[in-house]
Amino acid sequence: MPVIGYKYYGRNIRPYLYSPEKKHYTILGFTLFSLVVFGAFAIRPSLFTISKLNREVKKAREAKTLLEEKTNNLSQAQINYQLALEDLELVDKALPKSASVPAILENLALAAGRNNVVLSETTFEEAGGDGSLKTLPFTVTVAGDFASVEKFISELENGVRQMDVQRVKMSRGGEKLEHLVAKIEFVAYFYEL
Repeated sequence: MPVIGYKYYGRNIRPYLYSPEKKHYTILGFTLFSLVVFGAFAIRPSLFTISKLNREVKKAREAKTLLEEKTNNLSQAQINYQLALEDLELVDKALPKSASVPAILENLALAAGRNNVVLSETTFEEAGGDGSLKTLPFTVTVAGDFASVEKFISELENGVRQMDVQRVKMSRGGEKLEHLVAKIEFVAYFYEL
């Protein structure tokens, strides 16, 4: 076999490599042929890999911008939470998680002292309500002049703790009948989990 291959080379290919007119075209042809072969086997996979890497880089940049946006949103959410924390504390005071009768008694005593009324009796009834929002009805008996009783009721109704006046029953009392005795029915709300 080697002899046949050598004869084939000597007869068919050698004249193209040694003849000055054909030599340039032969080298150009072999160069183009080798470029096609290398292009098919070496350059094409490299180009495919480069395009795949470019797509991955593009996706990575998009992911980076999304992560930066989420980080900024988390930072803003943390700032908003810190700003809302005071309001959440007010919500907890307005609608506590238990009936907190001692806090109600303290509010009643403070409001009575500020408005110059005498707090004579407080009666709590059984808590009730549907679902998570519960009610605690209670009755307060106070004595004082009309303006003081009105301010007392207004302060409790407009205070931080959510309380609503259900009924007010007033009568004159005392020696000079100048003092008013008011029996006020309130409902306090609380949120039970």
